[in-house]
Amino acid sequence: MADADSRESTRALCAHVASHRKLWSALLTGGAAGIVRTEFIRQARRLAEMQSPHQDWLPADLGVVYGTGGTFDVLAWWLSQDRPMPSDDIAAILHRLIIAPLMQDTPD
Repeated sequence: MADADSRESTRALCAHVASHRKLWSALLTGGAAGIVRTEFIRQARRLAEMQSPHQDWLPADLGVVYGTGGTFDVLAWWLSQDRPMPSDDIAAILHRLIIAPLMQDTPD
């Protein structure tokens, strides 16, 4: 995300999840969700070690846990809805709620 337009990256993520809804529903809302969440955070921590922090006031590890966990939670909530929102709408929420504040980006 740091090297790309964060809005577009968020839209691409949500479009991918929507097009593979059954798989991502199993991964993010099923019995293995805790394991998947922990692994996502572990991998995000490894990536973060190679980058400089985006916020001076925020401990880098907390930003990783919040950003990854929050993204995971928003996507899991979306996938658990009986009538899910369109992927562009959830991408806008995800960007505004989680991504923009962490990337020092404008929410919209």
